[in-house]
Amino acid sequence: PQASLEKSTWKMLQIHLRHLKRLIGIRTRPASFSLNHLQAYVNARSAEPGLRGKLVGPVTIKKELATLNTAWRWAIESGILSRPLPKTARLRLSKVDEKPPFKTWGEIERIVARGGLSDLEAQDYWDCVYLDHTQVEELLTDVAARSIAPFLQPMFATAAYTGARRSELL
Repeated sequence: PQASLEKSTWKMLQIHLRHLKRLIGIRTRPASFSLNHLQAYVNARSAEPGLRGKLVGPVTIKKELATLNTAWRWAIESGILSRPLPKTARLRLSKVDEKPPFKTWGEIERIVARGGLSDLEAQDYWDCVYLDHTQVEELLTDVAARSIAPFLQPMFATAAYTGARRSELL
């Protein structure tokens, strides 16, 4: 039930189900559903554009398959379906692109300055930047100076010093 889930979780489930319906088709009968249907889904999703000009990755596809598996199990428990979903462990997914290791701001500036990186590769490095103590203090000072809401600076500070995620902070 929607009320039993966080709003963001419900929204993500709806996105996953929309992709599943679009590529598997709402007319596909569960009784005829096979590993071939799942592999065709994986192949189709793997060829679609994802974020920042990349293709949809295997981590995203695994999350979508987990949503399907959850819905399928619910249907079995509710008596709507009688047979289990084919084992997704047998599926062939594309190789996972590893992110670069976390680096300081200065290290990333030096790597980017050397050249030879595409804009996308440079962005991958900037996604893995961490701030040193001085930079964290500067960030928190800027947030406090520009803050339009009194809770933002403590929220930023908590995230900076504990590593808490946005959902955890909220």
